[in-house]
Amino acid sequence: MMLRVWAHVPTVPAASLLIAIIILDAAVLLVQLKLAHRAIRADGASLQSYLLGLLSLVAVAMVGTTSLNRIADRALLPDLSVMSSAAHTVVDGVAVISGDITFDTFNSLQKTLAANDDLHTLSLNSGGGRIAAARGVARLVREKRLMTHVDSLCASACILVLAAGQSRTASLDARIGFHGYRLLSEVVTVNVAEEEARDKAQLRSYGISETFLNRAFAVPFEDMWFPTQKLLREVGVLTD
Repeated sequence: MMLRVWAHVPTVPAASLLIAIIILDAAVLLVQLKLAHRAIRADGASLQSYLLGLLSLVAVAMVGTTSLNRIADRALLPDLSVMSSAAHTVVDGVAVISGDITFDTFNSLQKTLAANDDLHTLSLNSGGGRIAAARGVARLVREKRLMTHVDSLCASACILVLAAGQSRTASLDARIGFHGYRLLSEVVTVNVAEEEARDKAQLRSYGISETFLNRAFAVPFEDMWFPTQKLLREVGVLTD
């Protein structure tokens, strides 16, 4: 079942390897610096070597920090991108997103919007995807004042896109699912609680009940809550 396929992005082993390489490089440089420091002479040759080694150590630290931050950005879940990336088509002013929401989804939709002035609705059939990518797609929806519609499924990160619509509707048998976030990485540079709070604040700005959002984000990441459409209308997730 699609909602049970959690994408363990291969950042955990990559993070471990990267950390080991950085530590090893730093250790070697430190030894070299220590030896160079002892050997400094008036001719300045060893001093030059010492300074170059110091600059190399700083460079290693900067590269390591940047790489680890990128890993953390990729590790923030929910993410169901084990499946194929979301693709979209446009028919009669309706863009259809089907599949997982990735950065390719954002880039492709951005181009589609630029080429289709008459586009007015984004139809969704997605089990989730990248949080950052979903935020980007939601921004496009807000900027273009699009309506959103759930065809059959919108869950996890897809909720951020659905909620950004000027009006939000769903087919009678559509399922709309919620759960909390989790960081699947050994490298913790993202505060999950802060990320949840950020998105909850954005969802509240759309008129969605705070009480409902607290309940939705309290659902464990491994589970999924599918409220009735009646409740979703009452709390402001759906508008029609």
